Amino acid sequence: WATHMQQMLNRVNKGLLGESNGAAKLTRSQVEEIRSSVATQDALATRFGVSQSTIWRVVRRKNWLGVES
Repeated sequence: WATHMQQMLNRVNKGLLGESNGAAKLTRSQVEEIRSSVATQDALATRFGVSQSTIWRVVRRKNWLGVES
């Protein structure tokens, strides 16, 4: 069994995070744009075609941790 940290490092090493993840709904540049925007989360969700909770997770850095913006 692997620890959570080992699992996360494995994902990074295999390129399974960020845009390279087939389930990713956003690109790195979109994440940067979302984080720098002053628009409402609802407006951003509509614009990018994702849920408001996805935007919330991006803004609060629960997702896309490797993007420094």
